[in-house]
Amino acid sequence: TRYIAWQKESFGDFELHLEFKVPKDANSGVFIRTDPADPVQRGMEIQVVGDYGATPSVHSSGALYDIATPMFNMALPAEAWNSYDIRFQGNTLDVVYNGWKVLSLDISLMTQPLGKFDTPLASLPRQGHIILQDHGDEVTYRNLKIRRIQK
Repeated sequence: TRYIAWQKESFGDFELHLEFKVPKDANSGVFIRTDPADPVQRGMEIQVVGDYGATPSVHSSGALYDIATPMFNMALPAEAWNSYDIRFQGNTLDVVYNGWKVLSLDISLMTQPLGKFDTPLASLPRQGHIILQDHGDEVTYRNLKIRRIQK
């Protein structure tokens, strides 16, 4: 697994828009508030996978990977452009997938290790990097825009 990281800046409270297209069964992810030295354990991942028509799970598109299942699978067919609007303000993480809110979570309630994590999500830093994951599948991203949310 490889990662593409913007390392000049880190982000705490932000709104991130991005578009992506994936072949059937391709796998990637968008890591948020993470540490480039250990993105898997020191941040959170919004899953990107070519799973059009599949039942939502903790490993489907729009999931907080291995933790929270999106309310709906809003994936478009393989090779179509999809969009995420990810908002993280304080402890609240919202994911809008192709115009539908599929996750709304309070990270402060996650005080025990869950899923793949050895650290409770509530204990992770409230600021970190945005990183795109490369599992070797052909995944294309475009129109990445991030805006800090001022307090």
